[in-house]
Amino acid sequence: MCENNVQLPSHDISEIEKTWAKVERVSKQTGMRDGLSDGRDTAFQSSFDTGFKEGFKNGFQLGKLKGIAIAKSKLTDVQNDDSHAQNEEKIGRARCVVCENDELLNRNIDEIIQEQQRRFADN
Repeated sequence: MCENNVQLPSHDISEIEKTWAKVERVSKQTGMRDGLSDGRDTAFQSSFDTGFKEGFKNGFQLGKLKGIAIAKSKLTDVQNDDSHAQNEEKIGRARCVVCENDELLNRNIDEIIQEQQRRFADN
């Protein structure tokens, strides 16, 4: 039979209150630590995402300019009109989809890659 009116000695109650206070203090400290860590991780991820996007755009623009410079230098080396036309056709097929549509830079990288693969498959 269970009794609801259990009387604990006062030293037991004092010990329970101390233990409870310690558990509560440790839980709050752990919660604060976890909250700070989560906040820091969120801020770092957001900054990384922004930096990655900007880095991709800048790298893309530099790659685009380098590609154009290389293509033009190869085209100026061509001797006759037939091979010049063939080289222009090859360069046209290899042109990246973002070079023709800068709006694609607003898409995620997987969509850009899929679009580029479709372009190569079509040619």
